[in-house]
Parts: sequence; structure tokens; C-alpha cells
Amino acid sequence: MQQNIKKRLEEIHQRGLDLETGALIDQSFDTYKKIILMAGIAFLIIVTIVSVILIGGIAVFYGLERYVADFSQLEQSDLSPNFIIVSALVNTVIGAITAPFSAGIIKMSHNADNNREFSVSTAFEYYKSAKFGPIFIASLIIALTSASIGTLLQLLNMNFVGTFVGLIISFLTCLTLPLIILGNLSVKDAIVNSISVVNKAPLTILLALIVAFIGAISGIIAFCLGVLFTLPYIYCMHYTIYKNIFGSEESEIDEIGKYKSF
Repeated sequence: MQQNIKKRLEEIHQRGLDLETGALIDQSFDTYKKIILMAGIAFLIIVTIVSVILIGGIAVFYGLERYVADFSQLEQSDLSPNFIIVSALVNTVIGAITAPFSAGIIKMSHNADNNREFSVSTAFEYYKSAKFGPIFIASLIIALTSASIGTLLQLLNMNFVGTFVGLIISFLTCLTLPLIILGNLSVKDAIVNSISVVNKAPLTILLALIVAFIGAISGIIAFCLGVLFTLPYIYCMHYTIYKNIFGSEESEIDEIGKYKSF
């Protein structure tokens, strides 16, 4: 664990956390304005790629017509257990394979905030980075945990509770990716400390993320593709929250040039 991050975590545990929602919103929006075009193009690319892979995977392993038929019954209470389980697995896989992209948007926000060079390719740089493993593993753990609990509750006809639990898990782990890519923490330390830090100022962070979510989905109101250019705002908020807690400096990888997953 990097010494500056460790020292800051000790301070937070001892003195608590002081954040202002208004400042988070202002700073995140300033950063978002700098990356909106590049991030929007990157989102268009990743959505296209994931859609092709997703449709192809469902067609091969489940059957496209069967999946569409089951999906049409989504609001009914008689969804088949197979559909529920397959949907959970699909969501888990998507969450894990797109995590490096999410990390790339956070890195893009970091570069823009620090007046460093960035481009569309910045959003994809962690797919070939030494941190791909930790990013993938951490996201897989989080997505699998959320999906497992959600699936169990859904099979027990407790859909709302399952959705709520999933949102809570996502909320508590929202700093995991920044702590891995900028703080250089291991998977375990990133997840554990994200939960710990968020719990120090839950209402402030929650309100900031709600504002970011509203801003992100506002693109749907304007025109459908507009959401691809508003979704990056969520990751700008994740970065801004991290920056206001730990600072904007990026920790260096260990001298041996390798990254320890755990």
C-alpha cells in the first residue's frame, strides 16, 4: 500500500471525512466539460463492441429467440430460473469486462483535471495495462457478489430487495477502481477501504452520486444517443470524490514494475 494513501486512510479513520456535495458537483462538472467529446466517442465504441459480443453470446449459449421470449415476460412473476441465472451471469460478465473501460474514463477525468494529454484511446488503455488483472478481479468479485445475492432474492420473489442490495453494494464500492488505478492499492485493500471510506460520509457521497446519475440519464431525454455523452459524468464524479479525499496525485507502481493483485 502506498504510504500517502495509507497515511490518509489513518487520518480518515481517526478524524472522519469532510466533504461538500456542492463542491463535488461543481468540480466534477468542470472536469466533465473537458472530456465530454472524447468520452462520448469512447462510449459509442464500447457499446457497439459489447452489444455485438452480447448478442452473439446469447445466440450461441442460450438462444436469441428464447431469450427475447423470456425477456418479454420481464414484468411477470413467472420468469424461469434459467433466465434469471443467465441474466445474472451476463450482467456479471459485462460488469467485469467493461471495468477496464470504466477505469479508463476515470483516468481520462484525472488527466483532464491535471491538464495532461488524453484521447479516446485513454479510455481503453487499461486493457493492455499491468492493472488489467486487479481491475478485472475486483470488478468480478463485486459484480458476482451483487449478482449472487440479487439472483437468490429474485428466485425468492424479492426483486425489489435484490435490486436495493445491488445498489448498496455498488455505492459502497464506488471508490474501488480509483483506489486501484490512482492509489495503486491491491484488490482486497481497494474494496475494503472503499467500503470503509464511503461509510465515513455516506449521505454526502450518496447525494453527489444521485446528482451524477440524474445528469447521466438526462441524455435519454434529449435524444437516445445523447446518453452516451452524458454517462461519463458518473465516472467524473467517482474521480472527483476520490480526489477530494486522497488528492489528485497518482501513486507510482512498485519499483519492480509489477502490480500485486491481492
